[in-house]
Amino acid sequence: MNVREFTPGDVTSVIEIAAGSSDAAQWSRESYSSLLEAGAQGWVTASGEAVLGFLLARRAGDELEILNLAVSAASRRKGIGSVLLREALSWASQNEVANVHLEVRASNDAARRFYESHGFRIAGQRPGYYSHPPDDAVLLFLHVAKK
Repeated sequence: MNVREFTPGDVTSVIEIAAGSSDAAQWSRESYSSLLEAGAQGWVTASGEAVLGFLLARRAGDELEILNLAVSAASRRKGIGSVLLREALSWASQNEVANVHLEVRASNDAARRFYESHGFRIAGQRPGYYSHPPDDAVLLFLHVAKK
């Protein structure tokens, strides 16, 4: 398994992985392509040609927002999400990012535990943020130590 930058050629695989992950944001090919063209940072884990997971983030000043993270159903519970998150955090610390933030569904206990195990802390809540099904968003944030 290797980690590399997310490229436009990965979009089809990423859409398939997201479709198999009910808690991942479900975006169109155009949305992924637009984010990449606008300079979003992203990484995939791959085994040979097969993409196993992805993380997509957007930088704004000295902050990085994690937009979407998902791992294929067959590859879960193997540390791939942690590998992707560590790659993003490493990139952040090397690129003068002070804080990383994201939101997760309030009902997604597994995601909250995952991010908290990597040092993220609750920063707030957005009532009624999600639809289909309706749910609140829990805001998580991590201060990044610069290298």
